[in-house]
Amino acid sequence: MYKLILKQVITVCILFGIPLFSLPEQKAAAGGCLAQSDGKGTVNLLWFPAGQEWPQGGWQIQDNSGKLLVARVLAGEAQFLSGLALDKVQGIRDLAKGLPAFKDAGEKENFFFSLRLAFLKDPALARALGLSRTLEHVSSGQQTYCIVGLDAAGKQIGTVLKSPVIDASIPTPLPAEPGGFRAESKPEGVLLFWTPGTKQSQAPVFYYQVERIGASGQMEAVSRAPILLNAAAAPDRPRHIDDAAPVEQEITYSLYGVDAFGRRSPAVEFKVFHSDFSALVAPTDVKADGGKGKVTLTWVPNLSANTRQIIIERSNKDNSNYIVLTLKGLPRTASAFEDKAIQGGVTYYYRLRTIGPRNNPGPPSVPVSTNPKNAAPPAAPTGLRAEVGRTRVRLTWDKAKIPVAVYILERETAKSGWTRINASMTQETQYDDPLGDETGGTVSYRVLALSRDNQQSDASRVLDVVLPERGLPPMPRITGTATREGKAIVNFMPGLPEAKTSQFVVLRSGSPEQWGVVLGRPLPAAAREYIDPFVRAGDSYWYRVVALNVRGDRSEPTDAVQVTIGTPPIPQPQLPKLQLLEKPFNQLKITFAPPPSGLGLVAVAERKVTSETLWYRLPGSTIAGELLDPNPPPTGQVLYRVIFLAPNGVAGEPSPITELVR
Repeated sequence: MYKLILKQVITVCILFGIPLFSLPEQKAAAGGCLAQSDGKGTVNLLWFPAGQEWPQGGWQIQDNSGKLLVARVLAGEAQFLSGLALDKVQGIRDLAKGLPAFKDAGEKENFFFSLRLAFLKDPALARALGLSRTLEHVSSGQQTYCIVGLDAAGKQIGTVLKSPVIDASIPTPLPAEPGGFRAESKPEGVLLFWTPGTKQSQAPVFYYQVERIGASGQMEAVSRAPILLNAAAAPDRPRHIDDAAPVEQEITYSLYGVDAFGRRSPAVEFKVFHSDFSALVAPTDVKADGGKGKVTLTWVPNLSANTRQIIIERSNKDNSNYIVLTLKGLPRTASAFEDKAIQGGVTYYYRLRTIGPRNNPGPPSVPVSTNPKNAAPPAAPTGLRAEVGRTRVRLTWDKAKIPVAVYILERETAKSGWTRINASMTQETQYDDPLGDETGGTVSYRVLALSRDNQQSDASRVLDVVLPERGLPPMPRITGTATREGKAIVNFMPGLPEAKTSQFVVLRSGSPEQWGVVLGRPLPAAAREYIDPFVRAGDSYWYRVVALNVRGDRSEPTDAVQVTIGTPPIPQPQLPKLQLLEKPFNQLKITFAPPPSGLGLVAVAERKVTSETLWYRLPGSTIAGELLDPNPPPTGQVLYRVIFLAPNGVAGEPSPITELVR
């Protein structure tokens, strides 16, 4: 696997313009040779055979005139092995004896790729492998060097590697410095960007090295391995990420291009301040425990030394605006907090943030929620007052000091115990109790408070109210409405005292502005419900109730209540019968049991040819038991069925299917 990775790296270098060798004069696929001059008579040579050749007798170095410069260069010469690791020394000695046995051509190819990359990164290894030599005291003038392969007996085998033309008196230029060098501080590290410098045939850049100077002032290597640049990579992608960069300090980065002889290009620098993004990571494992009168928050703090504080935010909704509870912040090592400024029965959402070294807040933690209770039930309401009118008693009381979910108003008479009279969930401190004109007697009231966490207060003081005698019966109260089986139902109660009501009449209208008409005969005093069957499904009606005393005097009518009629029960039609008629023209008569009366139902017929998917509804409807298909299909198998429709268009279950075959 290691050799395969090295092969891929080398392949990327070749494909994307990171040259391993510069061979301007080499036309045959015989390998490559690089040459470098210091301009003072010293020439360094570096070569590698093409393909998978490995001369058993090493190499011989000649000039372009055929003059012998070095008689033999072998792998594993003792003078070049000192200083190398023992495993490398043994590997070089084994290679000097010959290539290892390969199981296939792919393994051999991988071996040569790995070997090529290894010696190009390490000049000492190249010398020990017999693939590099230094020529001293070379005369000036342009020269080409030939590296000749030898067999085991020292004879030339025809493998010749030629170097570029070089002059020992002229120094080979250094590799070109990289361009566009810059750095960006990000949470994943310092992102480094650059582009290759100007291409140079004599000193191509083989790899790049990055170093940095932090607050300590010491130069440090950023990457252990050489950085190979993919020239085809997108320019907005970093060439390298320094994920071990020191934080909260300015860093100076130096970038060098390095050629195959280990020479560095001129350095380019860039300074960047690297923030400690980890200091902004929110606390984890946040938990909220709602108790009585408080919420206890716990969490695992961010222990970064660059975290300054923790702040806590609260909201009444998960996706609503959050307010800061800890304006002065908490110590960065804090792991708990109690929120006592709460209201019982309210759901609270909490999230935490950390404050970084420059007082900048980080992203919030995942919100947690809880529903605490009040420390105690609400206090009994105070200030209960009554204002007696002609048709009602208006009751008012003082607002509670803490938020209340609902006030419960109760009434007591000589004939009944304490009964709740305000059925709706209200937070208002006023209620009108309708009584009518002929009430009289004494009525007692009291009020209780229910907090949002379902804790109930004690009752207020009892308020006794003396009601004046009036000539009209007390106005009744509509206590509920419903619709069932296509009928409207109105429930009601008489006003107090109930003994002054002897009958009820119910009014119905088509809008809330109209008084309406009386429905049927008066109801007895014991009646508490009226059922109106003469309505249509889907229509809305408004009802009022009026009380009558023994003299026939009418009370004030109740406020109108709306009832929208639901769908009545729709029976399934029985199996229809079919009869073909020829006069006055061909048509089909469909007979069936008609829909039941009183529900507003009508019957329709549908047909479907067996080759079709959808049912076709025939025109016309009826409340009787007969429908016609004026244009039945002349041939084929035709299916028919009957459906009952409610007034609001809702269809019931279709009848069993009957079949016509022609």
